[in-house]
Amino acid sequence: MKQALMVFHLGNFINFELNDIKLLTQLGYKVSVATNFNGFEYLKEKLKTYNTTNYQIDFDRFPLSLKNIKAYKQLKQIMNDNNFSLVHCHSPMGSVIARLVAIPFRKKGTCKVIYTPHGFHFYKGAPILNWLIYYPIERFLSKFTDTLITITKEDYQLAKQKFYSKKIEYINGIGVDLEKFNNNKIKETDLKKELNISEDKIIFLSVGEINKNKNHISVIKSLKKLNNPNILYLVVGEGNLKEKLIKFVCDLGLSKQVKFLGFIKDIENYYKIANAFIFPSIREGLSVALMEAMASGIPVLCSNIRGNTDLIDDGKGGLLFNQKNTEDIIEKIKMFLNISYIEKQSWLNYNLQKIKDFDIKNIEIKMKGIYEQSKFYK
Repeated sequence: MKQALMVFHLGNFINFELNDIKLLTQLGYKVSVATNFNGFEYLKEKLKTYNTTNYQIDFDRFPLSLKNIKAYKQLKQIMNDNNFSLVHCHSPMGSVIARLVAIPFRKKGTCKVIYTPHGFHFYKGAPILNWLIYYPIERFLSKFTDTLITITKEDYQLAKQKFYSKKIEYINGIGVDLEKFNNNKIKETDLKKELNISEDKIIFLSVGEINKNKNHISVIKSLKKLNNPNILYLVVGEGNLKEKLIKFVCDLGLSKQVKFLGFIKDIENYYKIANAFIFPSIREGLSVALMEAMASGIPVLCSNIRGNTDLIDDGKGGLLFNQKNTEDIIEKIKMFLNISYIEKQSWLNYNLQKIKDFDIKNIEIKMKGIYEQSKFYK
């Protein structure tokens, strides 16, 4: 049986790549997963459906960490002990180590390597240090990448111009299950009652890990300056900044306006009660949360960055703002509050139409084609 290896530096990537694992299984591969499962052991339950072999690799996100030397040795041993004809790697450190380990196997002609960067760390407006560190590494390793899959137009254009990969593909991210959101029948009033939210509240929703990059603090600061008690900001997710932000909200006297809901399983219900999705990220690839918001039929206010601009057309599906400028965020919130019901309806209809291109069914067709082209034949 053909063998394929999926490599991520953190186990939470499994949530985003189950579809690829399913596709490889359907194509006749025995799939193995190599990642750092620390903190994500529960995800092994999801993998049981596909009968994967799972390997603990002690990846560290920090490039210069000595742990990554150990991770290299661990992954090399796994590659030596198996006969993988296909390696599909994701995330910066996971892909760097996987492609270095795979070099001799590619030279022997026994293995092909696919890499999906979920948004390069170097992009227009990125810190110069990102370009100095990550760009040379990615450019060099593209020589050892058979197929590079980009998920934003900016990354695709840069890769086509500067990188050496044999094939460079563009797909619309990991896609979104439109049926899941189109068929959501929950009553808004029921959920609002359950959450003790009055009908007069204007609900802004953010979904994602609570960390520095997601930049929730800019929205919180903007709400303080707006001083509009009718606005309720719901934050869904967990992360290392959660407790710090909760204290910050308390210090500003915004505890009645900003609610941290933690991890929510049935997130589609929360999109439905929101008046708008607000997404102030500093950096994104192609956000699943943003695609889900569009599929839910709500207007969007988001940062004017790569990835977000692939999804949201300013003034048509929502409003773009400078994520580093609270005054601009305030201005866009005010603009949203003042537009007519008819214009809001046109925005959500525009998003519902545009998101069809990102339907997970279309992504599956594209990925199946890439995997079939990457088959290794002895």
